[in-house]
Amino acid sequence: MLAFNIRLVVLLTMKFHINYFKTRSGKSPVEQYIDEIDNKEEMAEIFSVLKGIQEYGTDAVGVEFRQIEGKLWELKNKNTQ
Repeated sequence: MLAFNIRLVVLLTMKFHINYFKTRSGKSPVEQYIDEIDNKEEMAEIFSVLKGIQEYGTDAVGVEFRQIEGKLWELKNKNTQ
C-alpha cells in the first residue's frame, strides 16, 4: 500500500513543459498568434489553459489532446464557442 501512495504523489507532482511548434526557419506561428491577441479575456483564457496543461498534463480540464506524431500534439480548448 505504501508503494502505491508514493507513486501517486510522484504522478501528482509531475509538471509538463510546453514547447511551441517552430518552422524550419525558426518562426513560431503559435507564439505569433498569442502575441497578436488584443482581447484580454481571450489571452487570459489561453494562458489559463496552458497553465492547466503544465500542472495536470493530459488530465487538464477543458482541453482535447490529439497526438500528431512523436512528441508533437495538437491541443484544442473545449470551452471555445
